[in-house]
Amino acid sequence: MYNPIKCILSMPITISEVSKKWGITRATIYKKVNQGKLSRLDSGLIDVAEVVRVFGEPSVSKKTKDTVSIGGYIQGENVALLQEKIRHLEDTLRQSKDREREALEREDWLRGQVENLTQTIGLLEDKTQKKKGLLARFFG
Repeated sequence: MYNPIKCILSMPITISEVSKKWGITRATIYKKVNQGKLSRLDSGLIDVAEVVRVFGEPSVSKKTKDTVSIGGYIQGENVALLQEKIRHLEDTLRQSKDREREALEREDWLRGQVENLTQTIGLLEDKTQKKKGLLARFFG
């Protein structure tokens, strides 16, 4: 299953992009790399997941009409995909709640049926028992 958030977090970006999106200086980034706290890929780029691990989530800087940007990574087309997934999950949740409500109603009805049958069996047992005579009551 396609997960756009996972794809975003495994995306390599340049040191300049990290500096702009996280609002930290390039010197700070290089310092973390030299200290071994932040690793770079062979291409010289830095994995977004590494940056998030070291510096935390980037701040949401701006939203425009066509593109919604969370740290600059989720674009308009991904927003539409995420909104569609949210609608699908809401529908699924609504259907699950309806099924649960129906199951509870069915369970209540079945409990009532069991109670009625138990009462009926009790009445039938009382009628089928023969009255014992005086001697049978004492000697079984």
